[in-house]
Amino acid sequence: MEDLIALALLFVELTLLIATIILLYLSKHEVEGRRKLVEHLVEVTRMLTRTQYFSSVLEAMRGAVREIFGSVTGAKPKESTEFFDKIVREIEAASSRGVRVRYMMPKGREKLYVGYRYTKAGAEVRYHGGLVVYDLRHMVVDDRVVVMGFPEKVGVEQPTRTGIKVESESLAKIFRERFEKLWNEALPYDDYLARAVEDIRRTNPEISKELVAKQLDLPVEEINRVWGRTPKGPDTFLG
Repeated sequence: MEDLIALALLFVELTLLIATIILLYLSKHEVEGRRKLVEHLVEVTRMLTRTQYFSSVLEAMRGAVREIFGSVTGAKPKESTEFFDKIVREIEAASSRGVRVRYMMPKGREKLYVGYRYTKAGAEVRYHGGLVVYDLRHMVVDDRVVVMGFPEKVGVEQPTRTGIKVESESLAKIFRERFEKLWNEALPYDDYLARAVEDIRRTNPEISKELVAKQLDLPVEEINRVWGRTPKGPDTFLG
């Protein structure tokens, strides 16, 4: 019974979170429109378990026609890689049918592995130093479907445990506006990888490509691709 109560309270909190986001972004002159939108979101919002969350992500990706974009932690899976591998396959499938796929991640050397896998699958990946997705990671499909995931503990980079799925063009628009702003400021995967390699070589000029690959958890071929390339972006790796 206690678990059910906790689950219900969490659902209420997530619903209120969505309502708060909407209220913060919409004009004060649109009172009636805000009220109707919040009521609609409360009706269509559904809390998801970890399995349901990833199932919703995969389902939404399969139905994508134009575009998929999202902000994720970029952390390499510490538990089962089943969901991660399925997402990579869906990126490949979506890209093959002409869907634009974009993912943004926080900066961090440990984020390069996921960036590499997503990029190889056909996605565009960028890194932003000010991106905070530890408490909220999201994906938007065709400016219509929004899937948000939450970790078990706030403020800690952990696997997604619960989530919510909302079909709302208004909410999708809010996420797009913020995403596009950060995307234009973010560093593309190739440039960030080149910066990471340069940073390692700067501290150890005699290091081999194989050792750099091991440190970054990437294939040697990927390191060789940017070896000697002049990095773009800030001269500080995490900057």
